[in-house]
Amino acid sequence: MKFTKAEKKKAKLRIGLVGLSKSGKTYGSLLIAEGLGGKIAVIDTERGRASYYADLFDFDVLELTPPFTTEKYIKAISTAEEAGYDIVIIDSISHEWDGAGGILEEVDKKTQASASKNSYFAWSKFTPMHRKFVDAMLNNGCHIIATMRTKTQYEIEKNDKGKIVPRKIGLSPIQRNGTEYEFPFIFNIDETHRATVDGNQTLISFGGEDSFLITKEVGEKFKKWLNTGAKMKNGNKRLEKKKKEFFAKFQEAGNDMKDAVKYVQGVIGKNAKEVDLTVADYTVLEKSLEVEEIKETEVIPPQKTEDEPHCKDCGQVIDNDVANASMKNFGTHCCVECAQNRM
Repeated sequence: MKFTKAEKKKAKLRIGLVGLSKSGKTYGSLLIAEGLGGKIAVIDTERGRASYYADLFDFDVLELTPPFTTEKYIKAISTAEEAGYDIVIIDSISHEWDGAGGILEEVDKKTQASASKNSYFAWSKFTPMHRKFVDAMLNNGCHIIATMRTKTQYEIEKNDKGKIVPRKIGLSPIQRNGTEYEFPFIFNIDETHRATVDGNQTLISFGGEDSFLITKEVGEKFKKWLNTGAKMKNGNKRLEKKKKEFFAKFQEAGNDMKDAVKYVQGVIGKNAKEVDLTVADYTVLEKSLEVEEIKETEVIPPQKTEDEPHCKDCGQVIDNDVANASMKNFGTHCCVECAQNRM
């Protein structure tokens, strides 16, 4: 156990956008992603709502449909990382908790199917499963932007004309209690599309007022802050596993580890000493090794030369005895198999 000098390290963004339906969570997420820069993937559980903005932003989408199981979310997140995306927007994570096939529904089913009707044993299964989902978001090599719906309530108040009118307000996020605290940054978005910062572990100022409109510049500010500091030590377990697997295969193939950087540069065009490789990079490198292994083990038939006798029908090299016999019987060189066909 040892204390070390604290230092700021480069990091990946982890942010939750919380708001009522139609408050602008999807649009705000895309603006932040555009400001961060890079390849964007959207995991859409909102029936294709993200694609409404396909003419304004450049991104790829994966539309999730019910049942919204935890396993399906985790698979989608890992697929995005392996495909080499820089930013993953999950719109929204509320369905994992309170959607068709989500945690609450599955716990209820398991409880009702039990003899005791006690939910304790159901939660003992689904709590660890939900934890894996949270870990999939946090222990990831991509920037993660997750949206959460809020429960809705109405307050009665006077408007600027003195009339009594109902006003829609958002309450707590539709997710497991405390999930929002897993994110270093939380933006609460109201029905006027203005955001307030609920969690901000930086000195970034997003506007002189208490609330602000989310713009591309918000993402650019995050990018500048995230890229300032020492190179981060990777805490991504999947990435570390991929890295170990590749270098193990690299050595098994008889390569010298001194040549690894040169090999990586040649295959994916990245200097491994200067930039952090992704899961997608290591996947490409592993496949490259497999292709080279196939080439090395491929059986190449002997090639004919002008000095060696060869079958005039199939082209393969034949020995002198077969050549002499075939010349005597058929007036030309041919292999045993082709000779049988000539009879």
